[in-house]
Amino acid sequence: MKIDDLAACITSVNCVFSEEDLVKFEKQLGYEFPQKFRSFVLLCRGGGEICLNDAETLEFKKSKERYYPRVFFQPGAGGYNHIRPLSAHFADLGIKVADTPCGIFTIADDLCGNVLTVDCRTDTFGQVAIIDHETVGDSFFESETYTVVCVSFEDFVKRCHISVERYVVTIGNDEPFDIMDYSRISEYLEQARTRQLSLRLVHNDEWIEFRPEGIGGLFFRRFYGTTSTWMAYYPEGVDEQARSKWLKLRNTSKIISFSHIILLFESFFSASSANVEIRMVQL
Repeated sequence: MKIDDLAACITSVNCVFSEEDLVKFEKQLGYEFPQKFRSFVLLCRGGGEICLNDAETLEFKKSKERYYPRVFFQPGAGGYNHIRPLSAHFADLGIKVADTPCGIFTIADDLCGNVLTVDCRTDTFGQVAIIDHETVGDSFFESETYTVVCVSFEDFVKRCHISVERYVVTIGNDEPFDIMDYSRISEYLEQARTRQLSLRLVHNDEWIEFRPEGIGGLFFRRFYGTTSTWMAYYPEGVDEQARSKWLKLRNTSKIISFSHIILLFESFFSASSANVEIRMVQL
């Protein structure tokens, strides 16, 4: 993949983002970004969500490393969804990581809490790394805290491609779904949660997804074309502190109950009639 191909996958939140805007932001940070990353930011007007067909996923692949960017952060003085120092990212999550250097910035997220960074320090200029939230240690220098995957942003992009997700099961018009059969809904949600599958209801360009995350819950999002909103569902017994961390990662405070999920299923089916597919997608 080329940089302009990656930029074309992004739905920008900005109408205009200029070279002047980027230079001003770099001055605020006190660092200049690598040239290829700068080109990318300008091409996609500052960043935004990856927007592909519902069966497609942007995948980075290098040896055993896999990463699935879902959103590229914007330059600005905002919170989680903005480019910012790695130390600010750790602080916002309430994680104390000693010896975190200046000059490393978060630039993307996989919507599972794992961020992509670019290094603007002189000796390691341009390196791209992955921060896995589940393996962050007490010190930046612990091997599993900070994993360099590419020597440059250009190299990272070259190793990205669009993959087609594999459906584990598809239920269409040939198998009518009785929306009042709550046990089946519960079964689908449990399969998604325990088998790390994405549960999707799809109708034309509108779809809803229940996606598992690391502490035993499911994140819910509803798509209308290229717009999506996030909510979360947790079964009983999920640690409240861990739950708060995940809600912060998704930049949402909305928690839904199982009865709310039933209502969502009902409203989706009543509006879309029989032209709905239920998909269990292998992540």
